[in-house]
Formats: sequence, structure tokens, C-alpha cells
Amino acid sequence: MKKHLIVICLAVAALLAGCGLSQSASSSSAGSSVREGYQVGDRAPSITVKDAAGKTVTIQPAKDQKIYVLNFWATWCPPCRAELPELQKFAREKDQDVTFYAINLQENPEKVQGFLQDMGVQVPVLLDQKGSTTRPYYLKYIPTTVIVDKQGIIRFRKSGGVTNQELKQILDGLKESK
Repeated sequence: MKKHLIVICLAVAALLAGCGLSQSASSSSAGSSVREGYQVGDRAPSITVKDAAGKTVTIQPAKDQKIYVLNFWATWCPPCRAELPELQKFAREKDQDVTFYAINLQENPEKVQGFLQDMGVQVPVLLDQKGSTTRPYYLKYIPTTVIVDKQGIIRFRKSGGVTNQELKQILDGLKESK
């Protein structure tokens, strides 16, 4: 009985914390305490990935003058799966001046599309099959959500699940501060 309780507690802790990325995906050195990647307050990097149709999409936050909400995820990650309905709700209800992408990391496009279809989820998905976005955004865990303002500055970053309401509150705060 004690073993079952310990296993359940560990599983819950993993779900709450998010899923860790492999060393190759996070592209970091073991034991490194040097700050890498972009954090809140930094200018967001430009990234180029493919959409579900194979078309190249380049996100250039400062140049585009758009607000971006970027959610990095994978189909194998339980917290990512759990937040998908909230992200779908957000994608449907978001303001027109907000561009949202769910960026899948290192998975086969057919698998991702099949997974989303099976889940009944429709969100704008970009596919980072090589994991090239993990280094500039210093991704150690997924899901990770990043909000970039119209000037290209990262204003919010969270590893772990987010809700539709949480995203709306942060975006409302950005609008009020202008």
C-alpha cells in the first residue's frame, strides 16, 4: 500500500512540474549555472519552423509588431495533453491582435496531426522537428508558454500548464500597461 502511495505522489509531482526535455532537446551543458537563452524582459528571438502543411513560418516578434503567445509542447507529455482544451479555448476566444501558436517539439507531423484529431483539438500548430527552438527559449520543461509583446519583449514565461483565464489576465495586463 505504501509503495502505491509513493508512486501516486511521484506521478502527481511530475504532472504538476511539467515534462523534462532530454539533454539533446534542451541543448544545455550538465551542471552549467550560466544563464542561457531568453527570459522575461529580454528581446525575443526570431524562430523559423514549419506549419502542419509543411509551409515555413518565421516568427519575428519585434519586426512583426504583434503579440505572440507561444506554447511549446509534445504529445507524450501528460501536462501538455491536460492543457490542450484550455489552449483550444484560448485560440478561439483570443483578440485579433494576438497570434497564438502551439509549437510541437521533435515529433513526426503525422503523429501530431493524428493526436490532435483523436483529442478533438484544433489549435494553430507549428512543428519543430529538430528542436531548434529549445535553445534560444532555454526550454528545460514542457509545456512552456511564452508571451511576447508588440515590441518583441518577453513579458511572461511559465513552465507547466496554463489556463485560458490565466492567458487572458496576462494579456489584459499588457494592454493596461500601454
